[in-house]
Amino acid sequence: MDPWTGKVFTHIYDPGEPELIEYARGALLRNYDKTMLDFTVYPSIVFYETDLARFLLGIFKGGENSVGSFTYGGTESIMLAAKSAREYFKKKAGDATPEIVLPETAHPAFRKSAEYLGMRTNIVRANRETWTVDPADIDSAIGKNTAMVVVSTPNYPYGTVDPVEEVASTTRDKDVWLHVDACLGGMILPFLREKDPEIPRVGFDVEGVYSISVDMHKFGYAPKGSSMILYRDKHLRLGQLYVNASWPGYPLVNQAVLSTRSAGTLAAAWTIARLLGYEGYSRMAEKIYKARRTIEEGINNTGSLYVIGKPKAGTLAFTSDKKNIFHLGRLLKKKGWILQSQPGNRHLGYPPSLHMTISPVHAEGPADKFVEDLAMLVDEAEEWNWQLVESIIQQLGLGQGHDREAAALMGRMVKEQLVSGGGEGEGLDLVNLLIYWLEPDKVEELLKIAVNEIFS
Repeated sequence: MDPWTGKVFTHIYDPGEPELIEYARGALLRNYDKTMLDFTVYPSIVFYETDLARFLLGIFKGGENSVGSFTYGGTESIMLAAKSAREYFKKKAGDATPEIVLPETAHPAFRKSAEYLGMRTNIVRANRETWTVDPADIDSAIGKNTAMVVVSTPNYPYGTVDPVEEVASTTRDKDVWLHVDACLGGMILPFLREKDPEIPRVGFDVEGVYSISVDMHKFGYAPKGSSMILYRDKHLRLGQLYVNASWPGYPLVNQAVLSTRSAGTLAAAWTIARLLGYEGYSRMAEKIYKARRTIEEGINNTGSLYVIGKPKAGTLAFTSDKKNIFHLGRLLKKKGWILQSQPGNRHLGYPPSLHMTISPVHAEGPADKFVEDLAMLVDEAEEWNWQLVESIIQQLGLGQGHDREAAALMGRMVKEQLVSGGGEGEGLDLVNLLIYWLEPDKVEELLKIAVNEIFS
């Protein structure tokens, strides 16, 4: 699949300017064989990283003592922020097990980090109309062992933005670390505040924000493996650093989780940031805003579909109470449109949906064409048939002592479909329906077995 056609709405961030991509690739290739492990060998790494951090801190209203570190992705940025918050908490609370308070819509990287770092999570339910977190619920969830509170700007599933300033008021009063996850919207929202007064401040100009994660490989248009973790003050970053001088070799100093890292993505991210600058990113954000509004209106005007919540950045999700969203996604794929299926889960109150990542390239015509094709195809989509799902569960023997065999079978079926047809058949629809229908714990158990089979 060619991701640069303007018809892909998932896992690609297309600025619509091919020369930018070529500049990024050039910087990547010139630096791919340079390691970030030892900056005394390649001093340019210090320049690239600190200069890129300064650029981003300007966008996020950092102060004189604010700093940032380059990472290989949002999960790594989040994990480092969690580690820093954990160490900060331990200085105050000693041996108590630290806890992360986060909305259910926050990225799973926070739960993964908690598992890796020996922390607990306290999941706060999101409002079912806005799909954002209620500050009062965050306030109630904060306890004596809370080391970090998380807000998303925006969250991935629906593109909705948590009320940063209101939550910060609570965490500030309780002296609790507040992390803003701006991995997805950090290079859009600061540039759109003039257009949309409902967009909150998401930077260090909000008193109480300790750290911010922002991905350059999303709407920063850098190659995959480019993210930054920003801190209000340099002393807060000390918790993420690993140093070892107690062995016979060189002193090992890691700013990130990995030791050996290619400097290619760092150089490419710096190149794109300096080529676009503030004005360039503002121009890109305006294009995304235009395309998103066109697509939102087109979805809501179909009569059968509706956008979930009120998205504010470059992503949205839509669903239907009547139409089988996954079948609609397959119909769209036959027209060349690639969207991401989100199975949701009925037990958790999450609707099944189609997710869209909207890029600047979509403003130049693809948004209008997508809306046109969607309006034509929506009536062709099948209706939900939940009785069929229950029948398939019985046929597979799920819940009857045959779970492992059924999961392995689904894994082999999906693998065959991906290899032969690129995921265009009904097999993935069935998997999505089962994920929606079954208990989430059972889904996680079965997915481990199925994915293990796919990569076997």
